[in-house]
Amino acid sequence: MDFAADGLPNSQGNIPVLKNLDALNNAIKLWLGSFRGERLRFPRKGGPIIGYLLKPMSEDVAKDMRIAIRDGLKNDFTPSVTVDGCEVLCDYDSAQYVINVEGFCPSLNSDVRYSDRINCLRGRA
Repeated sequence: MDFAADGLPNSQGNIPVLKNLDALNNAIKLWLGSFRGERLRFPRKGGPIIGYLLKPMSEDVAKDMRIAIRDGLKNDFTPSVTVDGCEVLCDYDSAQYVINVEGFCPSLNSDVRYSDRINCLRGRA
């Protein structure tokens, strides 16, 4: 269970509680947007892509992000996720990376299907 990352209340004024796949996807979103060293006593833990967003958008950067996401979900993210497919695509018109991840989380016995768009902070290479 988790609270929605955007923190926006529903029509009754409550912050929605997410469960199962929605909660796992929310946790992945928060992890991707975090910085290394944000967690106390874990200076090497944190999201792997913030540094890439500061580089000019390119296919090489997208490839490096894909590798970092795959590795991070297996070795850094808790609970670990076995990634079956991960793609990071460049949307040059919107200056965004399109991220799609499919996999399995053994500790939750749950499939993972995550999709999001993340702004590039530097524009096109």
